[in-house]
Amino acid sequence: MPLNQTVSNRIAMLRPMLIIGVVFVHLPGMADKSSELQFTMFNLFAGWLKNGLFRGSVPTMSLIAGYLLFSAGLDLAPLKLFRKKFTTLAVPFVLFNVLCLLFMAGVNDVMGMVYAGLQTLPGSTLGAAKMVFGFYGYPIDFPLHFVRDMMVTVLMVPLLSIAIRNFPWFGLAALALFFGTNQDGIVIMRASSLLLFYIGGAAAVYKWDVLALDRYAKPCLAAFLLICACMVVLRIDDNTGLVMVAPFLIWPAVSLLKGSNFEASTLRLSKYSFFIFVAHAPLLLLTWWYVSHHARWIPYPVYWLTAPLLVIAALTRAYDFAARVAPRALSVALGSRVGRLGMVERRGSPRPANAPVYSPSDRRAMLNT
Repeated sequence: MPLNQTVSNRIAMLRPMLIIGVVFVHLPGMADKSSELQFTMFNLFAGWLKNGLFRGSVPTMSLIAGYLLFSAGLDLAPLKLFRKKFTTLAVPFVLFNVLCLLFMAGVNDVMGMVYAGLQTLPGSTLGAAKMVFGFYGYPIDFPLHFVRDMMVTVLMVPLLSIAIRNFPWFGLAALALFFGTNQDGIVIMRASSLLLFYIGGAAAVYKWDVLALDRYAKPCLAAFLLICACMVVLRIDDNTGLVMVAPFLIWPAVSLLKGSNFEASTLRLSKYSFFIFVAHAPLLLLTWWYVSHHARWIPYPVYWLTAPLLVIAALTRAYDFAARVAPRALSVALGSRVGRLGMVERRGSPRPANAPVYSPSDRRAMLNT
């Protein structure tokens, strides 16, 4: 089923916004639990973002992933699905975990940076494999737990497809009962990702009007901001409710940006999203190590604001450089997500003022999961 252009553009616009949120969530030095935050103006604001707004990023990506997969009908072609997801998920997952392991080991030896994960790493191939593949928990490139969960979910898609297409609500209840109560152990690290993926798949199969809530965009935005504020002010650590409701408030809220300069700018950033997602964690840890040991005079609020922006800027430059000198290698590393988006636009090439930011093939590359 071809995607509505409005839906396609919104997904492409959301991608970099969500990934930037993920980068801020992974910033070291601030408590992950609202109950542990000191009540200062900065902590309340930063906690509102980190433990509130930005916690909606991964759930929204999960919902979108399910919607896109089932919209393309891949659930009805398992062999094609597995081949595609091996390229788009498994290859980047293994490659960037290996690179992260080598990077962290290198800075540990050369710069004396201590990374707790390496301190507990057994001196064996099996120990390294556990960190690369995430057999028993988070992989060494810890944001890739989302990709790990997606790979497990993809293996379950044939069963999910039967449930969605025949008894959708019973299937959802069964998943919530089994995975939501952690009966699976560590098979799925975040049950919310699986449940939202399932709901996204149902939305595609039953052709729900995914733009229906746009008319309530402002109330949805207000509700989401209020819920996030309550999480911090009331010191609520269990974010299950926030995680499950966030995608359904974020999605219509971003319709307020339609046709704005912000939308156009964000669409231009969309090609960098996956690269930033898979590569930001070790750089963030490196910035925190440097500030903690060599630049303690930098106030934490300054670090909190500038470190993510510096890491994102560095990664966009690295992407552009790799796209120029080794586009094929970059495409393989990112699961064939580069395509035309990895090519450098010729300077001075004319483009009509009313032309879309990207061509349809570009949008397909941006929407690739």
